[in-house]
Amino acid sequence: MMELIKPRLVFLVLWSVTLGFLIGSRAGVDFLLLLKTLAGAGLVAAGSMTLNQYLEREEDSRMKRTEGRPLPTGQVKPGTALLLGILEAIAGIIVLAAGVNFLTAFLSFLV
Repeated sequence: MMELIKPRLVFLVLWSVTLGFLIGSRAGVDFLLLLKTLAGAGLVAAGSMTLNQYLEREEDSRMKRTEGRPLPTGQVKPGTALLLGILEAIAGIIVLAAGVNFLTAFLSFLV
């Protein structure tokens, strides 16, 4: 199931978020705000990765490189992946709205 969220890609997203946060921090780094930002962004990224695999499951089953992913192999049912992706993304948006700000949450929703 962890393969659905593509942890390495989520890590790259979080690395980029961290760098942007640090560069944008003018009056010092608010580490609690950084933690909330990373939690929300990580959940949104994980949801996006999961939903992407859900949407591309048919194409993935036809390509050698991707045919071993959880959806094409039947390890995870499509409905489960869809629900998981939606819940991850919604949880991330809620974390961002409650802990960071509404603009960040809204922009994450658009992604």
